[in-house]
Amino acid sequence: MFNIAGKILEYTIAGYWYGTLSKEELQENKDMWDQLQEIWVEPFGDRRQELVFIGNNYDKNLLIQALDDALLTDEEMKLSVEEWKNFEDPFPKFEIPEIDEEEEENKN
Repeated sequence: MFNIAGKILEYTIAGYWYGTLSKEELQENKDMWDQLQEIWVEPFGDRRQELVFIGNNYDKNLLIQALDDALLTDEEMKLSVEEWKNFEDPFPKFEIPEIDEEEEENKN
């Protein structure tokens, strides 16, 4: 699980997807299976990603439109990963700075 809010960042293992289990294994616990049915979507089961935006005075429709605009079109989805690599990267180039190991050792 990845959570970020301001300067607070958390990355943890949230558990396993129930969708990795067989239907027989899932149905062994009827109460759990009944609850899963509320969020279950074939062929993915309970696998999903969620974005949560918390804030004041932001334009919800503008945010939704920006997210929708970032999605690939049906035609783009049909392309290969190699073809996707030719797309313009909207993010600035990220370079990892060189680490002077001797300097790092002296800090400790």
